[in-house]
Amino acid sequence: MTLGPGIGSGTSEGESLRGSPDVLAQRFFRGLPNVEKDKILSVGERFRAAKQDFLEGRIAVEPINLGVGTFVDDRGMVPRMISVQTVIDATEKDHNFRMQNGYFPITGVPSFCRGVENFYLGEELAAELRRDHRLVTVQGLGGTGAYRLGTELAKRSGTSEIYVSDPTWGNHLNIAADVGLGSPTYPYLDREAYRLNADGMRLGIATAPAGSVISLQPSAHNSTSFTPSREQWDETIEVMKDKGHTAFFDVAYALLDGKTISEHMYPVVKSIEEGIPVMVAVSFSKNATLYKERVGALITVMPPKLDGGASSAKEDAERVTNNLSAIIRRMYSSPPALHAAAMGDILNDGMMRGVWKSEAVEQSVTIQDGRDLFVAGSVARGLPVGNVDKGAGMFFLGAYPDAVVGMLETDALLFTVGRRFNAAAIKEKNVDEILNRVVDTYQKLGLSPA
Repeated sequence: MTLGPGIGSGTSEGESLRGSPDVLAQRFFRGLPNVEKDKILSVGERFRAAKQDFLEGRIAVEPINLGVGTFVDDRGMVPRMISVQTVIDATEKDHNFRMQNGYFPITGVPSFCRGVENFYLGEELAAELRRDHRLVTVQGLGGTGAYRLGTELAKRSGTSEIYVSDPTWGNHLNIAADVGLGSPTYPYLDREAYRLNADGMRLGIATAPAGSVISLQPSAHNSTSFTPSREQWDETIEVMKDKGHTAFFDVAYALLDGKTISEHMYPVVKSIEEGIPVMVAVSFSKNATLYKERVGALITVMPPKLDGGASSAKEDAERVTNNLSAIIRRMYSSPPALHAAAMGDILNDGMMRGVWKSEAVEQSVTIQDGRDLFVAGSVARGLPVGNVDKGAGMFFLGAYPDAVVGMLETDALLFTVGRRFNAAAIKEKNVDEILNRVVDTYQKLGLSPA
């Protein structure tokens, strides 16, 4: 008669306990690895806790959140764009939409995917790529989900690593690691002068093994805010083409950097025109204030066939579609529809698209105002600026010593992600308080800003 592991089999009591059901049940969760909290999301948690302490009188200094990448108004709230909310409300009430109670395709809301292609690539180029069977677009769960889809696709293609800029958005590294890919870096920031290291970027990409996947941000770089000029992009893209690399663009801040969409997407379109394989993860979290609705897409553009064979190009497109469908099916089966359908209506309607773009441009002006306020106030106080005025977009890096950066959170209660500041959170009403706390921190440490 079998009594179970270690019972009646001559084993010691300790061995029996190790195999008992209760111990085995606890072992499942205790066997999980210890994982650090996400640095960006934990900033929000620490800020909210400090804010509550301030409201309840436990601390005298009101915390200021300069870390989490959301657009906030003068009240510190994340506003919903009027154009976007109007279309969401109309879509939700639309009889035809409400009657579609089944699943949408695994690849997403078709009108949304087509609108994404036309908006980001331009209608003429998108039509040409569709005609040549070189374009596949699928809906993703925000820009992060879209980037994860592209990373999974790269893994299936036989890729073992994705090159990322130094520095980059921290989740680029996390996603690559989770998929099982390495993430070697190429130079991007000149930390001595706090400016773009365009030569280092180009040379770093040139020394990557031929056929590598290179993660790039076309504009409003997270976290430095520095963007190569057209000439510098042309030189880098030439290297990409010569090395047979694949370009993996992360587009999260289009319209929020003071550029038109064609200016923002210049390196993407240029890469496509040069026949470079391209993946583009796009997000509507920032530029349509759809943060919690998770609306994004992955655009995949295959290079032209050397033999011009239309059938083989179509087979490649089907292969890409089938692999992305399989990835989506095994992760979340199919994407949510309402907000993607609404965004598709905006992208495909000239008038509504114009209204939405004008609201996004207004937000870009507010973001730039925050950057300008920071620069002017820093100069007036003799604080290091580090070429912040040369960048664009939501984020920038403060050129402060490590000791100052550490004390800004613990003592001054300025919640940042390391040296990364959110320009959208800097307002006329709080910039003096922010910079005065930076000055106080220097003084407490006995340091000179110069």
